[in-house]
Amino acid sequence: AKQVGHPAPFPEELPRRAIQLYTFTNEVVLDPFMGTGSTALAAVKSGRHFVGYDVSYEYVELAEQRLDAHDSSTKFKPPSPIKTPKNTAKNSTRKSAKAPDKKK
Repeated sequence: AKQVGHPAPFPEELPRRAIQLYTFTNEVVLDPFMGTGSTALAAVKSGRHFVGYDVSYEYVELAEQRLDAHDSSTKFKPPSPIKTPKNTAKNSTRKSAKAPDKKK
């Protein structure tokens, strides 16, 4: 895989094959862990739309540069940080999984 500033790059060919196998032209490809954008680039080159995000702003910037180098007309919307409310654990309605108490 071409080194693009990420510790675990993979060849663009891998996502391209899956994208072409499981999607049609103009459909949307989602990558919730986009890293430096290998899947995004494969999607755009295959005529698909792309939505992706990553926790690393640096990787998102690298992905934007890679997409822009391929096609400068690609629209890229920078991410908006997600803020979690204070005391999330106290306010959470989600219950943790726990084994039932054993009767004595």
